[in-house]
Amino acid sequence: MRRYRVQPILDAATLEVTALEVLSAGPLVFGDEAEMIKVDVAALEYAVGLLERTGLRIHCNMEYSTLVRVPRLIRERIRPGIVIELVERHEIFEKSEVHTWIAEAATKIRSRGGSIAMDDVTPTTLERELIKTLRPDIIKVENRDALAEIRNAVKGTPIIAERIETGRHAELARKLGAREIQGFWCDRQAPAHARYQETEISLVAAALE
Repeated sequence: MRRYRVQPILDAATLEVTALEVLSAGPLVFGDEAEMIKVDVAALEYAVGLLERTGLRIHCNMEYSTLVRVPRLIRERIRPGIVIELVERHEIFEKSEVHTWIAEAATKIRSRGGSIAMDDVTPTTLERELIKTLRPDIIKVENRDALAEIRNAVKGTPIIAERIETGRHAELARKLGAREIQGFWCDRQAPAHARYQETEISLVAAALE
């Protein structure tokens, strides 16, 4: 049975916990598409359980190939509060029809009340084109130096700044337009907040069942 861990996402201004991201606690074999489909579906089931227990927005990473190959399995598990984070794989976009397939799958996820996030976004031509096609509900940016440029390119779309490792990083991300933040520093801040303490109790209860 695969194990997962969760990472908090904080409001950049108040530092309150606004969401959780489901992360695999074990190694992943990205070259094995069939295995990654199993991992993605299991992670989504875990995310739904977290949503029901905590009431927080829950993010779940997913390969583009999973979204395209087994859309029914994914769609059946989607509900309001679930955010599918699409992990970028540049090699997948050699054929333009792939963009259309993914956009269609994203539309079906939204029809079930779910949301779409693009992960590790950088200000490249390819990603700008994909943003136009997918119209993500959330943008995640790992490179803080690119935050301002991406913010200007995706006007109005909420941005989560990742790799926040210090208080200075958090403040800079907020000033550059990030609505939420995530990273090692955020992991250390979260336990101070009552809502996250309640979440931890729920997680422990789930682990004991």
